[in-house]
Amino acid sequence: MSLRTEIKELQSTLNTFRASLAHVTLNSAAKQKMMCVIQRKLQRTQISKHKVSKELKQAWQENLTLCIEHSTVHSALLSEVEFIHVTAAATASRADALQLNIQNLRWQLEESWKKVKKLQMRNLRLQHACSDAKERTYAAEASQLFKNGSWSPQAQALMHLFVRSGTAHESVGILINAVCKAVGAPVPKKPMCHHTVNHALIEGGISARIQLGKEMRNAKSLMIASDSTSHQQIDYTSCTMVIQASDYANGTDLGSSVKIRFLGVTSSASHTSETQVEGWTETISDISTVFNNSPLAYHSHEILDLAGFLCKLKGMNGDHTSDIKKTRCLIKQWKHESIHISLGHKAIIEMSSEDLKPLLNDAESSKIAELGGHNSWISLSAEDHQWHWSQIMDMLALQLGTERFDQLPAEIQ
Repeated sequence: MSLRTEIKELQSTLNTFRASLAHVTLNSAAKQKMMCVIQRKLQRTQISKHKVSKELKQAWQENLTLCIEHSTVHSALLSEVEFIHVTAAATASRADALQLNIQNLRWQLEESWKKVKKLQMRNLRLQHACSDAKERTYAAEASQLFKNGSWSPQAQALMHLFVRSGTAHESVGILINAVCKAVGAPVPKKPMCHHTVNHALIEGGISARIQLGKEMRNAKSLMIASDSTSHQQIDYTSCTMVIQASDYANGTDLGSSVKIRFLGVTSSASHTSETQVEGWTETISDISTVFNNSPLAYHSHEILDLAGFLCKLKGMNGDHTSDIKKTRCLIKQWKHESIHISLGHKAIIEMSSEDLKPLLNDAESSKIAELGGHNSWISLSAEDHQWHWSQIMDMLALQLGTERFDQLPAEIQ
């Protein structure tokens, strides 16, 4: 019995040992797994440590580079700051010098203004003195209306004023003497006669035509207008012109504005359009002749002709009657012919003698045939011969000018 008991005890012990061994085996396997996990973690840690050390080395190198760059930048900034300090000091000293110069200039400017004010006051006093002297001189000259056998400009101005006011020519001298007596001026011994008044008016008309010629010569463009009436079967036409002319307000010809100029009143036996065009031709020809023969045109080397007038003519005003409309058409045609003749004369000047000679011969032959033959041509006087030659040249110029005008572009035409 004891042996069985011992065997049972041994078996139970063995079972216990076997259970412990299985438990130990299980624990050993778990620990083996844990060791593997720990080994793997250790390997990963070593790899991470290697990477971290590598990154630490790289970061250290970058930090070293940044420190070097920082030291370089710091030294550059220190030098820049030192330069700025030096520049600021120089600028401050220069600003102080400029401030002193500004104060000196302000003082000089104040002194200059004082001198300018003194000079302005002196100039004002001199102007007053000059105006007073001019007034005294003018009064002294005005008191002598007739001196050295001629009437003064003041007397002629009074005469024109009285005539414009409607005073008869015979009464102008009496009125001038009455005015002189009323204001206490010396009275002329003999009053101005009506012949002197007529001569002065004629001279004024000539001066007016010279002025019109000068203005027409200098103008870039102009317009004309006319209006007619009849009295006792005689037609009277009033002619005017719109032009950009000088003001003459301050005694000079500087400055200009649009002016309406009166060209006169003409009379004619009929009121046809052709007669009106002839009247305009006579009016402009008279103005151009007076101007071209004047000393003003001679000294200024200027010439006014019908062609120049027509080139500047841009329009014509009038009422709506049929004769005025026809007159406008005739003047327009006259202008075109004048432009063609002007272009033809330029073409004649530019042509060679070989090309011009046959054209002149043909034009001369046509004119001789028109007059009735060679004998009629020879029998003409020198003046008629010259006049017909001018007609020949105008006809040839018209022909050549028309051809040249047709060749021009549409916008230039």
